Amino acid sequence: MKRKFLTTCFHIFICLLFTLSILAIVYSIGRATGKPLSGLTMDPAETFHAVPYVGILSYLGIMLWAATFGVCLIGGLILRQQHCHPGRFLLATAMFSLLLTLDDALLFHEQIFPHYLHIPQPVVMVSYVVIMTAYLLAFFRLILTTEYILFVLALISLGISAGMDQLLGPSDLENVIEDCFKFTGIVFWFSYFLSTANEMIQKNPSLNHMT
Repeated sequence: MKRKFLTTCFHIFICLLFTLSILAIVYSIGRATGKPLSGLTMDPAETFHAVPYVGILSYLGIMLWAATFGVCLIGGLILRQQHCHPGRFLLATAMFSLLLTLDDALLFHEQIFPHYLHIPQPVVMVSYVVIMTAYLLAFFRLILTTEYILFVLALISLGISAGMDQLLGPSDLENVIEDCFKFTGIVFWFSYFLSTANEMIQKNPSLNHMT
């Protein structure tokens, strides 16, 4: 009982520490930029007096990126206890999905890196390609044992979207087509890792023995 109480207290401490850290970052951004804090805490549609469905496809994509992060994080932590390769695969995917979530939500490669950190957008995109290449080299054999067609479709869709973003000029039609390919890729990405994480957990003999 005492151990459970201490564990609960530790979790409460971590939650409060995380919350206060985020609030401190938000406050610091507000002070540094001179922007009202309400503009950093309120919903963008309320801040800019826009209709509530503005950017709905983008929001749904961010939700699916974040859902993939959650699925792979939980699956990876479960399998990590068995010190198995699938556990490392899911944890690596969780971290990469988190990066893509933040990139999509905070416009890392479009705004933060080029305009605030003065890192050119092509350099950022190449860095993402390098990360993805290293990821594929590390887990290529494992991916081939899964339902990898969904994964390939995700990469193709996201690749087309990224290529259009870099090569084509801005126009309403091109933006819509690019975002449609991007959302399609995110859906395939989430579907693949939801199915794969579930399959890896079910196939783990140690976990099946425990249940």
